Amino acid sequence: MASLALDPAEAPQGTTMISQKETITVTVDSASDRGVQVHEESTVTSMKETVIDPESTIPVHTLEKKEVTNVTEVTPVKPKKEKKAKENKQKAPTKPEVPFYEALGKQLFKESRESTFEDHHAQEHAAAAVEANPTAAKSKPTMDLLSPPRPVHRRTGSSNSEGYASDNSISTGSMSDIEAKDPSVNVGLKDSLYNLEDYKRLEAMNELIAQYSTVSHMSVRDPSYSFWINKTRTAAIHFKLLNKVAVLAGDPLCTPSAMPSVLEEFGRYCKKARWKISIIGASEHMLEIAKRSGWPVMRFGTEKVLNPTTNEVLLGKSGKRTVAQCRQLLDATKGGLSLHVYVPANGRDIGLETELTRIYDEWRGDRNTTRDNQAFITVFDMFSMPSIMTFIYTTTKEGAINGFAALRKMGTDSTGAGRYHIDPFIQSVNAPRGTSDLLIFASLAYLNADGATYLGLGHEPVSEPDAMWNMHSLVTSATRRVYRHIFGRLPVGGKETFNSRWKPDTEQEAGLYLIFIGRKTPSPKHLLAMTHFANISLRNVLRADWKDFKQELRMPVPVQNPDLMLYAGAAAPVRAPKEFAVPAERPKIEHSVSAPAKT
Repeated sequence: MASLALDPAEAPQGTTMISQKETITVTVDSASDRGVQVHEESTVTSMKETVIDPESTIPVHTLEKKEVTNVTEVTPVKPKKEKKAKENKQKAPTKPEVPFYEALGKQLFKESRESTFEDHHAQEHAAAAVEANPTAAKSKPTMDLLSPPRPVHRRTGSSNSEGYASDNSISTGSMSDIEAKDPSVNVGLKDSLYNLEDYKRLEAMNELIAQYSTVSHMSVRDPSYSFWINKTRTAAIHFKLLNKVAVLAGDPLCTPSAMPSVLEEFGRYCKKARWKISIIGASEHMLEIAKRSGWPVMRFGTEKVLNPTTNEVLLGKSGKRTVAQCRQLLDATKGGLSLHVYVPANGRDIGLETELTRIYDEWRGDRNTTRDNQAFITVFDMFSMPSIMTFIYTTTKEGAINGFAALRKMGTDSTGAGRYHIDPFIQSVNAPRGTSDLLIFASLAYLNADGATYLGLGHEPVSEPDAMWNMHSLVTSATRRVYRHIFGRLPVGGKETFNSRWKPDTEQEAGLYLIFIGRKTPSPKHLLAMTHFANISLRNVLRADWKDFKQELRMPVPVQNPDLMLYAGAAAPVRAPKEFAVPAERPKIEHSVSAPAKT
């Protein structure tokens, strides 16, 4: 709005004029065409005139005048993009990061289900295809850190007769007890003859081992042990003959209810050969049988067990340094190692088996020459029972194997979950530090993915037998002293420290017992056989005792007067105290002190 006042000089006397101008602009969209806008502008001009005449009868006159001007303009409108109504879309929840152990376990479990049979023709065709189309190889997605390709191990110069073994074979020699009926046949050839009955026994024995074996049966792959099977092929006994004592490794391979009758039948067999019987590594079931039978029993160790589903180190609740070390070893820029699984039941790879056997033989040779003898050591024929074995091994960037862990399946528990024993788990000399820890961690991750709840670490001897039954008090006291003396010299402290670092499951660990069957008091033959079975050399024990005895003799004997000191071997000169006067001449004795006095 605007106001305009006239100059008083131009207006007549007594006249006042006021002019007002108001403009209103309205813009609307056309009703007929949405793409056109109509601009309508209206201008209103108002003029007000006031005349003051004192001579008139009406002294004030007011005149008003309004003029309205309308202007209409039509302009096109740029079409506006219609905005889509926002939909309330729910954001997808972010996927939680998969734990390291879970990703590793799934990859190893997936690889274990694949066939390991190497098709050399397929490999040659694949290599030719890559050479013909190199871009296709580059377009292949990069493999994950935990899923590198399985290395190809070429067969070495082993013959077929040595390399190919039956999946159901055990390396314990002939079990045939057939007699040569033809006199012309040399009886010495009996051990080279087999019949259908032997094959049935072999099948039954493999089934019994797979179903009833425990950690104490770790030596089922040791060729120096023997097997006895009953006539009905429903039970077997795994033992080693030492000094005419059949030392059983673990319980009989049968149901707990059948153990008494099986031991009775095996006892009749041993009685014919005049063998004594003892058990090392017996379970709680055999303990109850021994208590009822009055056999001497002694607890000598504990079976240590890891639970793959609740292990604190695997789940990251403990052992942070161990987990970090495993990550670094699997990092391509640091350790550069990769993990693989070999299941012989899915197909035999003779080249891989030869390489694993070579690493084991080198490790065992180094252990026997550079380290103290370990207790309860078993020499394995690594692939004598392929149907129950799983191998997890590590390789370098170049594909060279530098460590492996052997998992032996021991049946299932009451819930159907698998039970396993890990032995051995070793690394080569040139493997990076911590490779053996990586193998245990990978084994736990693999069994976690498989749903297993039991991974046995082996035996851990106790420092002193804390429980003994059916022994005389004098025998009990002497046995404790001998046990402390012998086992105190065994290098088992490192094993105890190693086991505790992996947080064993205390709910699953169990006691292990020595049982002397059919005796009220253990005989010297029993004790000698037990020490040999446990890889304890009494000669080394006596040698160590003699060394300690000589060391004690060389130590100075503390006395009150330092001038009077005696040393073993070369005696130091003894000086008399200063206050003691030595006579110049020795007094002469004319008669014996013991002689009667002269009257």
